[in-house]
Amino acid sequence: MSKNRFLFLIVMFCLLQTGYSQYTLDIMRPNEFALKSADLWNCVINNSGNEKPNVFLYGILSEKKKGKLLEIESGRFALANGITMFNTSNYDALKNEKVLYSDKTFEDHIFRTNSLPNGAYTLCITLVREGSLQQLFTSCIDIDVNKMTSMNLILPYDQDSICEQNMMFLWMPISQENSIVSSYTLNIYEVLKHQTPIAATLKNAPFYIEKNISSTQFQVPNMIVPFKDKSQYAWQITAFDDKNRVLTRSEVWSFYNKNCMGADGLTETVEDGIPPKPIKKKQKLVSYFSMYDKYNAHAVYVNADTLRVLYPTYLNEEKVFCQIFDGSGKSIFSEEKSVNDASNLLVFPFAQIKAIPDQNYTMEITNRVGKRKFLKFKRLKVVPKPNGK
Repeated sequence: MSKNRFLFLIVMFCLLQTGYSQYTLDIMRPNEFALKSADLWNCVINNSGNEKPNVFLYGILSEKKKGKLLEIESGRFALANGITMFNTSNYDALKNEKVLYSDKTFEDHIFRTNSLPNGAYTLCITLVREGSLQQLFTSCIDIDVNKMTSMNLILPYDQDSICEQNMMFLWMPISQENSIVSSYTLNIYEVLKHQTPIAATLKNAPFYIEKNISSTQFQVPNMIVPFKDKSQYAWQITAFDDKNRVLTRSEVWSFYNKNCMGADGLTETVEDGIPPKPIKKKQKLVSYFSMYDKYNAHAVYVNADTLRVLYPTYLNEEKVFCQIFDGSGKSIFSEEKSVNDASNLLVFPFAQIKAIPDQNYTMEITNRVGKRKFLKFKRLKVVPKPNGK
């Protein structure tokens, strides 16, 4: 190689390095609890040269397991000399951005919760020259989201009346992706006269306590002291880690116990197949039904406005397909529902099902590998009070 050619290459290399080092971009950690486009462009740009090029920002957000979640371009702007900072209060120059790709599930989660789901994220922002699309500088930042969220209680519903001594308690798991919970404890308190449910949990001794629950459901066994008729009870779930330290406590819900043999009780099965007599609607009745691996011999009877079924998921299930068939085997309703890794309470309003009272129907739920659960049911007529009272 000639001496002149060698010197030429050195000069070109220095010029290129100088050109690219004229621009730098540093990403400031965005608000992980509300990752909107204004939060994405939370960065500081330094233009150390004399040129004021027209540029735009190109951003990609990805997650370690899920891959690319968001791809977006900012609006075009003239990059001033020196330091330029963008954040939620200085964002006007970047408006009119264009979303090139957005993962629908990810988008729905942020819309519903205003937060990122737990995960290991990478955000990359590139400063791009308009026209030539020359990439002037790229910067990336890793964002780990591992929020400790409070548990959501599912059953029994808050302030509802329950006709069952061996009732089932259900709640949603916390930090499910990281499996940091070792066990749960269920505490039930009797709410005394003139007490609130929260006050009962703070002042009263537990009426019933169950420790070391490994799942997110628990069915109360037969107790020496049963629930009192027409009494109110408060309940709360506490989560513990593997060192028996409290991670979080749920909110406090309450329920009323009522006489299971009352006229307005809900009967789940009847041995002779004869349905109970029509009932008068006195108060909101709450119950749910377990699904069967095979067809149940006798139909269950539903006297509510909705059919509620308890569906236990299998490993890594995300969606199930639900169908309802009439007595002739004709499908009258179908719907796909999302489920999580726990027992799920699936709700089907009769306004959508349009089931005719006193007719036989079968609910069938199928998972992604073809495993099915069944439930035969009849909808009972609800007899209104005279004069609509």
